[in-house]
Amino acid sequence: MYATSEAYLCNAIINAVRLRELRVTPEADIVVLVDRAWLAEASETVTRRLVKLDQLMVKVVGVDIVNQSGDATWAQSTTKLRFFELIQYRRLIYFDADGLVMRSMDHLFSLPSAPVAMPRAYWLSQPAMCNALAVIEPSAQRLGELLHQAETAGGFDMDVMNDLYKGQCLVLPNEYVFLTGELRATNHTRYLGNHLLPWNATAELGRAYYVHFSDFPLPKPWLLGAEQLNSTTVAPQCPQQCEERALWLALHHSFQREMQQC
Repeated sequence: MYATSEAYLCNAIINAVRLRELRVTPEADIVVLVDRAWLAEASETVTRRLVKLDQLMVKVVGVDIVNQSGDATWAQSTTKLRFFELIQYRRLIYFDADGLVMRSMDHLFSLPSAPVAMPRAYWLSQPAMCNALAVIEPSAQRLGELLHQAETAGGFDMDVMNDLYKGQCLVLPNEYVFLTGELRATNHTRYLGNHLLPWNATAELGRAYYVHFSDFPLPKPWLLGAEQLNSTTVAPQCPQQCEERALWLALHHSFQREMQQC
């Protein structure tokens, strides 16, 4: 994970706790990239959260933040490319902090060798891979290629990784990244991959390894108040109480409860 704001630092704590509860293999480190400046001087909130990560035995690595022009939501997203420079690790399982890890993914360390493994961005009309979760093999050469691509061609981290590795990456099944927005959808064929397969929201969420809070243009859960969260204009719409709405609310309420750990 990486954290470039106080909010994302809290998200990293939430997921570090979840990983500890899932009993990830003791040989694997939990690593969080943060703004290098925080390690020299930081606000009281940031300092407290860094201490919490240390208590969870998380390795905090300071990096120079990569700023991009454009929408502030993704303005620093290419910072995640810095994971490729952690060459002390043979393989890393990366996931964005604005989500919840649901199941152990230790088995991904045993995948066949490849620069990167990612699930498909199934919700897009054009074929692309999604790097909200990715298994990567760190390499200084690859980092150089990625940063050069980001600088010369522009785009954000997902664009850059697709430009370089879409044709040579391993493809993970869709359940490795389950978007909360899928619980708002009326057609689930893209997620299921087959229009003949039945949709069962509870079963699909139960199979998910990682849930990504993605309901754009709605705000992320840490920006939603309790009143907003239960508003009929925010939660998935149903003619009556429905499974998808209940699951969506449960995920958001769970996240907001877990924020108290920060």
